[in-house]
Amino acid sequence: MIQQSAGRRGTARRHVAVVLGAAFCLSEPAGAVEGGVGRPITGAQILPFAGYVPPEAGLALNLSSIYYDGTIGGSRPVPVAGILGVDLDARVSLTALTAVSVWTQNTNGWNFASGLSVPVIWVEATASVSAGETVRQQRDSEFGLWDLPFTPLVAGYNFDALSHVSLSLTIFAPTGSYEVGRLANPGLNVWTFTPTVAYTKFWPEAAIELSATSGAGFYTENDDTGYENGILWNLDLLVLKRFPCGFGIGVVGGTIVQLTDDEGTLADRLGGFRGHAFGVGPLLSYSKTFGGKPLEVTARWIPEFGVEDRLKGNSFMLTAAYKF
Repeated sequence: MIQQSAGRRGTARRHVAVVLGAAFCLSEPAGAVEGGVGRPITGAQILPFAGYVPPEAGLALNLSSIYYDGTIGGSRPVPVAGILGVDLDARVSLTALTAVSVWTQNTNGWNFASGLSVPVIWVEATASVSAGETVRQQRDSEFGLWDLPFTPLVAGYNFDALSHVSLSLTIFAPTGSYEVGRLANPGLNVWTFTPTVAYTKFWPEAAIELSATSGAGFYTENDDTGYENGILWNLDLLVLKRFPCGFGIGVVGGTIVQLTDDEGTLADRLGGFRGHAFGVGPLLSYSKTFGGKPLEVTARWIPEFGVEDRLKGNSFMLTAAYKF
């Protein structure tokens, strides 16, 4: 059994999750948007302690890696970089190093932080592409810098020692390379603005945590293709049981729903290309102190189901957070 004071200490050790709970909308392949790819991926926008911003100022680093393998079959055309592809199959591996800084303490119950990520991505995609009256099989792969996400502000409020909420805004800059007609593009060639709210509740006697995040992604128009993605809304939930040995086991799940149609010539041909998806899977965690500083590692597997007009597949995610 974990006492309340121990629960609070554990909470403070993991404040890196606050920013990444929002900023891990950088988890790439998702929705019924151009390329069948958007910012969020089902169940990947949340980490433990997502709603908590600690009162202690400091710096934390988070190294995260996610692999996703998905497909849109059934001869469903997909808009990809200005062209239409059929039977799109994509594999993506993204690794990001994120720095999180908590920079004010206890301002009328509010605490504030900022974060910046440097992500690199490998993308491979295969589809049948129309070229005039002929159809050819196209396969592309690329490696490079992904679109740079930064979170200028996370504002956290502590209702009490066990209930916390945070508000944040993550902005994605179009820094990844992009080429019209290429199936595998490291970047989306658009700015994205993602406001997010997160909540965390602890039951220290049972060593159980419940966290939730909800956000919406607003995309600018792709100037090279005239395509504008619809608004993507996501909701992720996490339940985690921790043990005195440092290990934890839980369940994480989520849904992504496109609230508005895509816009543009190709989107109109596809009836707005609006979709949704669900996913749920296991989560494992391990916490340990090194050099007097806390380290937490989490791993998850999220299979998707109930998918429409999106890539459908499996994601595997590994994160390691260390507070200085």
